[in-house]
Amino acid sequence: MIAVVLLALAPAASAQDFWMERSYKRWTKEEIVRLISDSPWAQVAGDTSNAQVLDSSYVTIRLRSSVLIRQALVRLKMIDAGYDKFDAAKKSEFDASMKGTLECPACADNYVVTISPPISDRQLRSGVFSLIDVRYEQLKDTVYLLNDKGEKRALVHFQAPKSQDGEATLFFSRLDDKGSPLVTGESKTLTLIFERKGLGSGQNASIPKTVSFDVRKILIDGNPEF
Repeated sequence: MIAVVLLALAPAASAQDFWMERSYKRWTKEEIVRLISDSPWAQVAGDTSNAQVLDSSYVTIRLRSSVLIRQALVRLKMIDAGYDKFDAAKKSEFDASMKGTLECPACADNYVVTISPPISDRQLRSGVFSLIDVRYEQLKDTVYLLNDKGEKRALVHFQAPKSQDGEATLFFSRLDDKGSPLVTGESKTLTLIFERKGLGSGQNASIPKTVSFDVRKILIDGNPEF
């Protein structure tokens, strides 16, 4: 019976965890969209605290410092550029241009989270525009990461989107003053807290106040891939 159950579950597990089965250079566009918008590392979210708001806006929150998210974004650019039909020289040139995204030097010391336009089967209004003119000084005391033990990581750097189709990038230190990471293999949840003090009423209503990720679902070989 156990063998039968395992065999029955195998196709579903394989379909869900394609990122573990194949090199990112073989991922399909459909798989990429799922990984960067509806996966353990990404989710579309909006502020639903006001049920009377009809013209709601949404954003995609991504754990950008995950190598899987970075690989997915690079692979998406590969597909759009026609990479698979490039000759060796052109592939080498493209790979070099994507090296910074893949290696992400800032990810060594920081947890990186991005806020991007939503990707959905439905027509959703992007809420990224509300962050275009926001500065780090306005967010530094009200935006942070929180684990299930109540430990925090304050925002240390913020890059605002350049347009309503752009991406906001938030940086949080990996280690505290004792050299301990915020997220470990023993962690259960990770939550992005986005308060709105000093930003004006309704200005950032499209950015949810809290977005939680299940750390147990982002573990690879027992370690959080973030």
